[in-house]
Amino acid sequence: MTDMPILTIDGPSGSGKGTIAQMMARELGWHYLDSGAIYRVLAFASLKHQIPASHEGALMKLAQHLDLQFELD
Repeated sequence: MTDMPILTIDGPSGSGKGTIAQMMARELGWHYLDSGAIYRVLAFASLKHQIPASHEGALMKLAQHLDLQFELD
């Protein structure tokens, strides 16, 4: 792991933020993080573990224990 800056942009689905963020990160020589993927993985894990969206504490604990790894193409 490096100390290279990471760029991520949050916003509505399908707005082009991922495309823009990837282009910006490439231009700046930074890493790009698809933050939406993290939200989707947490949503999937919460369904798998039957944790309702209203149980904020349980969701936070689940998020802290997610083992996420992103691979570059």
